[in-house]
Amino acid sequence: MPARVEDMHSSYSSKLATITVATLLCVLVVGCDSTPELGIVTGTVKAGDEPLGEVMVQFMPEPGKNKNGMMSSALTDENGQYRLGYSHRDGGEGAEIGMHLVILKDYASENHRGKGQPPPIRIPKPMRQVGDTPLRFEVKPGEQTIDIDILSP
Repeated sequence: MPARVEDMHSSYSSKLATITVATLLCVLVVGCDSTPELGIVTGTVKAGDEPLGEVMVQFMPEPGKNKNGMMSSALTDENGQYRLGYSHRDGGEGAEIGMHLVILKDYASENHRGKGQPPPIRIPKPMRQVGDTPLRFEVKPGEQTIDIDILSP
């Protein structure tokens, strides 16, 4: 009879351990995979008074200053206007709350498919590289407008 009680106790402990591990894994997966608070960001990219269409705007959370580190991006329309989308599998609009490095990519030049030479790249080189960009902005809760003038960063 004592052997059966030990078997039942061992079986119970094993099941309890399995349930505990499974619960912890679920909490970790859900906790790590949830979308953080986002601020809605819109704006215009210009060179002085000239709006720049076909510019990819990328907001990258500054390393060590933001929790998840997921990027947000948008392509400007013909009026230079953009609205950020969050790059998480659940998507959503906006950018993670906190400080961001911003880089710009000139798709009008990079994606040129017409005849002849592509147009010159309109974005200064430092603004195209995350290690050199002078563009830093704080995203706050709620809606905000962040305009970018490439002539006066």
